[in-house]
Amino acid sequence: MPSVSLLKKITTAGGHYAAGETSVFDSGVIAGNGGPQNAAHGFGSTPSLVLVMLVGSPAVTYVQAVITEGAHDATNCVVTCTLNWSYRILAFK
Repeated sequence: MPSVSLLKKITTAGGHYAAGETSVFDSGVIAGNGGPQNAAHGFGSTPSLVLVMLVGSPAVTYVQAVITEGAHDATNCVVTCTLNWSYRILAFK
């Protein structure tokens, strides 16, 4: 999915706020495979914040979901998620 811009507050001199823009990456739903998975965010720099959310489980949930974030970089968000659990990534530039 493409990145989109959102307005955010930026503190300026004297404690006043000004509107600024930040890019947001929404990965869409990704099925975990038990190993590290890359999701290209398109920022050209390492995200300042990455959120990973579980959005689905296997039909029979004998195994607890485990999410581990890897070393995100200027190209990819790196996430490891338990096999057959689904997750989604929101990353902010």
